[in-house]
Amino acid sequence: MNRREAIELIVNHSSEEDLIVSSNGFTSRELFSVKDRKNNFYMVGSMGLASSIALGYCLCNRGRRVVIIEGDANILMNLSSLVTIGARKPNNLFHFILDNGCNASTGGQETYSKSANLSEVAWAAGYERSELVTTKNQLLDCLTFREGPLFALVKISTEEFQNKRVSMDLALLAKRLMSNEKL
Repeated sequence: MNRREAIELIVNHSSEEDLIVSSNGFTSRELFSVKDRKNNFYMVGSMGLASSIALGYCLCNRGRRVVIIEGDANILMNLSSLVTIGARKPNNLFHFILDNGCNASTGGQETYSKSANLSEVAWAAGYERSELVTTKNQLLDCLTFREGPLFALVKISTEEFQNKRVSMDLALLAKRLMSNEKL
């Protein structure tokens, strides 16, 4: 499975009310290309912070499902967020790591996801459920879970698509997110 296929499955099995936070780079570009919607928040320019932003939103909006989609390079930039999520245990958080073993957005440099089993790291950090996903059916199974925190390490190919950058004004993107808050 490639990044686009994984993102399409996640988006198509998420409700319109779910907030989806995507990491910077190709992940946000792909989500924007697949389906822009008012409840998507594209992390532009802050590598590694998608999970921290999503956690903050989860804690302020307990009744709303929050989905994080980020790459392996992004989560490796902020592993401490896994520990915080594991300690706080927000049952409305669903975390999908799309692991292609490289930092595709900056030229394909290899990451250390091959030597650090991120699924085991999340489990040790306290996630209620941590899954290693290698097939579309396994990803579909994860998408049926209704209580988190869920961590799914989704192995994807390095196949890339040419997607345009997120073309929204960043201030407008922030306002769009805040207008949907249920505080």
